[in-house]
Amino acid sequence: MYGQDPSLIVLISTQLRTGISALDPTPADARKTVEQNLTKHLAEVTVSVLREALPEFLGGLAAMMLFTLVTAYLKRRRNRLRTYTLLNSVHPDGSPVRLTTTRGPGTIVRRDVGRGPERFELTAVETPDGTYAAEPIDR
Repeated sequence: MYGQDPSLIVLISTQLRTGISALDPTPADARKTVEQNLTKHLAEVTVSVLREALPEFLGGLAAMMLFTLVTAYLKRRRNRLRTYTLLNSVHPDGSPVRLTTTRGPGTIVRRDVGRGPERFELTAVETPDGTYAAEPIDR
């Protein structure tokens, strides 16, 4: 190893592991100095790692919050309350049968409209009165 005696390297590594130096008459002081230097070095490394990682962490946090807000907005927009008019169905007083739901177009619902249960398909077609059409399937 670069012209060094391997036994010297073994001796130095043993001394570093134990914290005791053969040249130092006070091994406790040497160990205390090594521990202080190691603690100081670890604190500096920790602070530098945190300082370097902070922008990435904050960027990831911001991206996660943005994703959550967009997802919540789209979910709320998709699940809004709609009123459907069941076509060719009227109440006994002659008014049209209406259904208010959050279900989207293409959903099949089963409603009792006076003549027994009947299936309707919810559509995205808006009627002149502002409701959406629900077409009967069983007729």
